Amino acid sequence: MRNLRRLFLIVFAVSCLSFKVFSQNGSDTLTVHKDSIDISQKIEQLAKGVEALNKTIDITVSNVSIQEFVRSVANLSGLNINVSPELNFIVVNNFTKVRVADLLIFLCKQYNIEISIVGNIVDLYKTPKSPKPLRGVVEYNKSQDQINLDFQNIPLAIVTRQIVTETDKNVFAEPDIQNKLINIYLQKQSFISAMENLTKANNLELEKNDDGSFFIKDLPKLQNPITQQNNDSYGRQQNSSSVRKNTGSSTDKYDLNITKTGPKTFSISAVDAPLLDVIREVSKQCGINYFITGNNVEGTQSTKTQSQTYSSSSSNSTVTMTLTNVEYEDFLKGLLIGRELSYAKDDNIYIIGQKNLDKFNSTRIIKFENRPVDSSLISRLPTDIKGDLNLKEFSDLNSIIVTGSQEKIRFFENFCRLIDKSVPVIMIELIIIDVNKTITTATGIDAGLGAVPEKSTGQIFPGVDVKLSTKGINSLIQKFNGLGLANLGNVSKDFYLNIKALESDGVIKIRSTPILSTINGNIAKISIGSTEYYLEVNSNITAGQTSVVSENKTYKSLEAKLEILIKPFVSGDESITLDVSVSQSNFTPRIGDQKLLAPPGKVSRDFKSKIRVQNQDMVLLGGLEEISNKETSSGVPILQRIPILKWIFSSRSKEKKDTKLNIFIRPTIIG
Repeated sequence: MRNLRRLFLIVFAVSCLSFKVFSQNGSDTLTVHKDSIDISQKIEQLAKGVEALNKTIDITVSNVSIQEFVRSVANLSGLNINVSPELNFIVVNNFTKVRVADLLIFLCKQYNIEISIVGNIVDLYKTPKSPKPLRGVVEYNKSQDQINLDFQNIPLAIVTRQIVTETDKNVFAEPDIQNKLINIYLQKQSFISAMENLTKANNLELEKNDDGSFFIKDLPKLQNPITQQNNDSYGRQQNSSSVRKNTGSSTDKYDLNITKTGPKTFSISAVDAPLLDVIREVSKQCGINYFITGNNVEGTQSTKTQSQTYSSSSSNSTVTMTLTNVEYEDFLKGLLIGRELSYAKDDNIYIIGQKNLDKFNSTRIIKFENRPVDSSLISRLPTDIKGDLNLKEFSDLNSIIVTGSQEKIRFFENFCRLIDKSVPVIMIELIIIDVNKTITTATGIDAGLGAVPEKSTGQIFPGVDVKLSTKGINSLIQKFNGLGLANLGNVSKDFYLNIKALESDGVIKIRSTPILSTINGNIAKISIGSTEYYLEVNSNITAGQTSVVSENKTYKSLEAKLEILIKPFVSGDESITLDVSVSQSNFTPRIGDQKLLAPPGKVSRDFKSKIRVQNQDMVLLGGLEEISNKETSSGVPILQRIPILKWIFSSRSKEKKDTKLNIFIRPTIIG
């Protein structure tokens, strides 16, 4: 019975273990199966209900944005696709008879795009970046009890958890300081020393419990962390100073308090304190080597003691300031702004004196990363910024060579960094359509004496333009005589007769599609035109016994053209303001018999416009229309004005011309 009970327990234990293993394996298989439902399976599932995904299309693109590419796919397939504005890369592809579903799968995998499906709408968006976990570095050698720590702005809760995990020592903190950011870097310290330094460096307090665990808590409210830090780190130094000074018979008091707050930082409070006294006291507190040079610095008179030059303050050279946690060099920069003093650092010594000293002059090369350096850039810089600096362009390195005082060079360099920004590049696509319509009508009869064709020629369809010879005219007269209505004689041999009834209709459509590129705020220009010449003759007469006439012939040119000037400005929301100027001119016929001598006429059409469009939107600028009507006639006086008879006794010509110019503009920000 006892053996049976043991057997039952063994079988039960094995069954439980098998069930646990099976459950774990089943869970792993489910997880893998879940992860295997990738983008392709999502799209293939959708393709069963959306016919557009199963269509095959042909598409070839080169250097177009993903938005344009997907828009073309949607137009060809009829699929509803939305593209996130975050996707802004360029696509170069050539697909032939490709299924839309396969194309979307390729895009998602090739360019790391996420896809979501709502109904029959496909949404493409950028794969969100997973945030990096906040972690520091904890390396612990248990045998030697040495630990390395490196934490930069890591919450205390994460710091304690990571220390416990890596060292197997229990460390916990008060709930109120769990989110306090910890900064510490140390190597090869014992665990207890490392924990003490960690808490001390971050204004915390460490307490060790009887069970060997460590408890981190905040400092008591009555204790000043800065004072504690100064006492711990700088106990051997004088950490503050207060100065009250009397001069002459009158009392000239000033307050000057300096407190060190770190190895390189200090806080200062001054009220009507002499400038150079402030510099001297701060330098002493910070342990800075300094040298004040010159016999008269900012209205002060200097007295020499040993190897240094000290200055007694003047009443008109005082400062009032309050600064907290500043470094020495930043303190000097702010203190000397707007004064005739400057400083230079030679090894570990700060030299302070007049700006015009050679020691404070230097030459520096300021390199521009995004903006081209040329003479126009230097000329556009404000005079207050350039001051008395000597500027030279160095186009080979895209730099400016600056010579002058170090303080002014630093100010000038900071300004250059502000203007050295990446400038957008705009591609401007133009479609220029120029339509010319012409309708010409010519009617009438011409008769006279002159050169006569041997036989009648011309056309009678679709228009009438017939030239009758003398023989043809006489034959026509004989036919009228045969009717017995009248008896007309024959015409002379040099008599001619022309009959004309013509109408012509012509349409000329000219289309050009130039593409321009320019940077923001600069003009893009296109000009299309023609040139004609005329002869100008100048006659010079030299008086004397025999007058001498000399002629000077010069061919001069006239130009008619279509000129388009576009100046784009990109706003912060990527809308584009276009300043557009269009000018069109055409030649008119020359006047006079000697047409080579007469200059051609010229008519012009101009307009200017300023519009705002969104990136890649198209705008139409039209309405430059010219309509001209020309009508000429010649005939027998009085008779040419009588209805019906005027068609026999006159010759008329009528011309109607209509010219219209339309311009489509599409700007695109490409960089």
